[in-house]
Amino acid sequence: MRTLSVRQPWASLICSGIKDVENRTWAPPVSAIGEKLLIHASGKKVSEEEIRMLPFEWCSVMDNAVKYGWLPEVEDMPTGAIIGYVDLVGHSMNTESLWDGGEECVKWIFENAYLFDNPIPAKGKLGAFDTPMNVLPPAHKVIDLVPHREGDVVVLPYSEKLVDEAVEDKLVVLDVTDENLDVFAELKGEEYVLRPTSKIQLVTPKRTVEFPVLDSDLFIDVYEDSGAPILYTSLRGEEYGKYMVAFYSEPTFERDN
Repeated sequence: MRTLSVRQPWASLICSGIKDVENRTWAPPVSAIGEKLLIHASGKKVSEEEIRMLPFEWCSVMDNAVKYGWLPEVEDMPTGAIIGYVDLVGHSMNTESLWDGGEECVKWIFENAYLFDNPIPAKGKLGAFDTPMNVLPPAHKVIDLVPHREGDVVVLPYSEKLVDEAVEDKLVVLDVTDENLDVFAELKGEEYVLRPTSKIQLVTPKRTVEFPVLDSDLFIDVYEDSGAPILYTSLRGEEYGKYMVAFYSEPTFERDN
């Protein structure tokens, strides 16, 4: 099967179904279109410095994916192994994907991502190389629950590793993008206001933990002089705001109105 070697965290993001395009300088082989493509996680990961330079909308998705339990921390992601596969459905110079790297890149477009239950140790190669594999090993879909609202309750997939920390700290903090802001807030006039939330259900593969919400905050990047929201430009040329939402399971200090 055709195989593409990708650095982490991009490889895990692809096999989890979060990253639906891969930015390359070259188009995929015509014969590979419409076929399954194995994803190899190369031995070298993206450095912390490189990650700090990434667009906010990419970083926020990655950070939340770890909190949601969809992905491990970058340092725990497998390397030097084939970790899953996708359907390679085509390529384009322009897409509507969040992960579109700009007009100078060729975007390989993916669907139907699966992560192998156990990574297969293997060496990577340049280009789209062949790996002898007639039968795919056991694999699974990573995302089976997305953040959503049921009345005044927010149902939130969460990392088993982090759920006890959130309960102990009495705090749940999430980066929020325009794409999922409506789960947590609504636009009233010209301002975003948090939706009433009585509790959060932190759902892990092993348990559901009730997190009562007694207070909350919505943080928005604003200009100091005017208080107007700062709008950033995405790689697709679209404007977006930076938001962070915090939920507390105990009252916070009284704030000025």
